Order: sequence, then structure tokens, then C-alpha cells
Amino acid sequence: MCLDWITVYLSPTFSLHLYVHVVRDLTPPVITYCPADIIRQVNTGQQSIAISWTEPTATDDITPANQIISVSSHQPNQLFTVGTNIITYLFRDEAGNDVRCSFSVVVQGQCFYPAVSQNILL
Repeated sequence: MCLDWITVYLSPTFSLHLYVHVVRDLTPPVITYCPADIIRQVNTGQQSIAISWTEPTATDDITPANQIISVSSHQPNQLFTVGTNIITYLFRDEAGNDVRCSFSVVVQGQCFYPAVSQNILL
């Protein structure tokens, strides 16, 4: 935050002094909610599963909440295949300050073990 002094002379006998208060926003938004890692299993024979979560939120000390830009790498209810997926949300205020929230979506496959006959001839 800066305070600048400006003097304006209107006539030889009258002057006007103004304070100009300049605010520089250097503080990024604050994450108010970021989901924990999510682990799900697909059923035998499935290759993917739709996974949902409550989306992260952020606030800012200057930018109103409805004007904070939010960009995400994935969306809730999206299909995920077996493996680990990193989900990232970026929040940016009007001054260009940003903060990220990341969590993992882990999809585990189920192992299929065929039945083994006890009458095996070698």
C-alpha cells in the first residue's frame, strides 16, 4: 500500500492539497476448501469410472468472490481410467495473483484370479 502526496495550485493565494491512496494488491486469494485425495475401485471388467467431488473455493481480500477466476484441469463426474490423476484448480484475483489447489483421484483396478482346478494333470 502506498500513499502519495499531490499538491495542486489553483491561484497564487489558494492551494489544494490532495492525498491519493493507491492500493496495490500483492496478496493471492485464499483457498477456503480443497478436497482430500479420492480413491475408488472399478468393478471387474470396467476400464473407467465417473468420479465426483465438491469443487474447491477461494476468497480474496480485495476481489469479490464472483470475480475470482477459477480454472480446473478436470471436472466433477468426469470419467477416469485406472491410475493416478492429479486434479488442479487455479484461482486468480483481478490483480493477477494466483493460488492453486491440487488433489489426487486414484482409480484402482480389481485383479481377476481365474478359478484353478484341483485336478491338474502334468
